[in-house]
Amino acid sequence: MNRERHRYWSAYIADLQGRMLLADWWIELSRKPLMIENAKAAVQAMGPKREAMIWLAADFDESSRSWQRHYIVHELVHCHFHPLFTQFEAQCCADKGIARTLQIAHRSHEEYAVDDLARIIAPHMPLPPKAAKP
Repeated sequence: MNRERHRYWSAYIADLQGRMLLADWWIELSRKPLMIENAKAAVQAMGPKREAMIWLAADFDESSRSWQRHYIVHELVHCHFHPLFTQFEAQCCADKGIARTLQIAHRSHEEYAVDDLARIIAPHMPLPPKAAKP
């Protein structure tokens, strides 16, 4: 990701981060493109320090502005779910086989919930700006 694109998307993410009550999080946009097939964005929330890294697909700019907004809101909603998932993982560690099955099921259901919330929240957030988009 070039410097201008990184600056553009970082500023937009920071704006939404504040609007979504995540100002106490340290969220960074990776310069490396997302390498997950059929995904436009991803987030990795880390530890109790409220830190996260967001990746955007190389073709992210080709999506409509409303979908770009949706994808970023979706990843930011994941940050709100991070403490719940971390606690869930901590409680499932006794039996590794059962724990893995439960984690997969939980993650799948979490993904649906996060996407539903993103569909509710995103229309109330500003679209990415038109001007100066690299």
